[in-house]
Amino acid sequence: MSNPISPELIKGTYGELLVQIRLLQFKVQAAPPLKDSGNDLIAVRDRVFRSIQVKTTAGDDYDVPEERKVYDILAAVHLIGEESNVSLGASDVYLIKKEDVRNSSRRFSDISRFKLSAKRINDLFPMGAFLPNRVAEPTRTSGTPPADAGDRASGARGSL
Repeated sequence: MSNPISPELIKGTYGELLVQIRLLQFKVQAAPPLKDSGNDLIAVRDRVFRSIQVKTTAGDDYDVPEERKVYDILAAVHLIGEESNVSLGASDVYLIKKEDVRNSSRRFSDISRFKLSAKRINDLFPMGAFLPNRVAEPTRTSGTPPADAGDRASGARGSL
């Protein structure tokens, strides 16, 4: 026999898994952190990483995290149905930047601009936001040859 799972835990798990699946539809990988650090999910697309706090409800209003909580995006999940009769396909996900949470309505009917879409994903996870991975040349004083100048001249190659 296992430990019982509360209805609240089931509802929260539905929300977290739904956010992961919906983000994956837009090529955003999301997973829970190895340790419970207070963030529900860490999401990545291209080289953009975001911490996500998920709040799930079947009601018309969603909860928000405490203001002191550290996260980048609130994923407000509006579940359609209850317990074993949840329709995940009909349920909606809204992605709200932390700085927009305070001034936004708590009613799902008022926050359609935050509903998950390709545009919303591109706003939150911009592609090409960073240059390709490059190692910067060290700063040197004028007239000082680079440390590996002799290796370059002789054709020698270093190893990692």
